[in-house]
Amino acid sequence: MLIPALHCLCAAGSRAHRPEGNGLGPIRIAAKRLLGAIPSLAGVVVVTFLLSHALPGDPAVLFAGPAANADSVAQVRAHLGLDRSLPVQFLGRVFAPKTLSPRSVCAGVT
Repeated sequence: MLIPALHCLCAAGSRAHRPEGNGLGPIRIAAKRLLGAIPSLAGVVVVTFLLSHALPGDPAVLFAGPAANADSVAQVRAHLGLDRSLPVQFLGRVFAPKTLSPRSVCAGVT
């Protein structure tokens, strides 16, 4: 008599107490997690941008090469957007990102 009573409790507890829904529970959880990830992602983007500007050295000199003159470095700096203010550079990198390589940068330098 004890075993059938436990079976009824287990069967009743597994299905009877669950609210019947339309299946949006997992979608809501996923949406909340995605919305919660946005501030973290924004923080990573800002910190990465600021750290890239805090590194020693000039990226324009690196891309132009060791034999480049001042005019070539200025052209590379303009091509990379390093002659603009930090907020303008940040917005340009976030909303209009470019894939840069030394070949693509130096191809336009004469």
